[in-house]
Amino acid sequence: MMTIAEQWEQQGIEKGEAKALLRLVRAKFGPPGPAVESRVQAAEPVQLERWVEQILTANNLDELFD
Repeated sequence: MMTIAEQWEQQGIEKGEAKALLRLVRAKFGPPGPAVESRVQAAEPVQLERWVEQILTANNLDELFD
């Protein structure tokens, strides 16, 4: 079981990954709409990691989130 400090640290990491992904989306595809921002913010850590890798080869947002 995680301590409260570990939970906070994990949440901070997840928020950092979401923020980084949104910056990459903005740089590659332009400003993300509210639906994209919500989807990224609600994503599980494993999904965020996959999307961060997929943005390197995705040609559009549909490919990124496929």
